[in-house]
Amino acid sequence: MLTDRELEVILLMGEGAGCKEIAVRLGISPKTVQVHRNNIRSKFGLESVLQLQAHAVRFYSQARPSSPGQSPEASPEKNLLESETLRRFLQRYP
Repeated sequence: MLTDRELEVILLMGEGAGCKEIAVRLGISPKTVQVHRNNIRSKFGLESVLQLQAHAVRFYSQARPSSPGQSPEASPEKNLLESETLRRFLQRYP
C-alpha cells in the first residue's frame, strides 16, 4: 500500500509535474521525491521511470472524482486521497 506522501507524488506525476515541481509543491527536496518515486516503482513492480509515468497518468485519471459540471482543477488534491474511486483503485495494488 502506498503512503500518503507516495500518493501525493503519484497524483502530481499524473498531472504532469516533474521532480522539481513536485518537490516545490510538497515542500521537500527533489532527492526525496526520487526516493518516493523509487518506492512507488518497487511497490508496483515497475522497471523504468517511463513505466512509472504511464502508470501515474492512468492512476490519476482513474482517481479523479468526477462530478457533472465540475472542472478537474476545482477538486483539491486532498479530496483525491479520500475519494472512493481512489480506494477502489488502490485495492488492486496491495
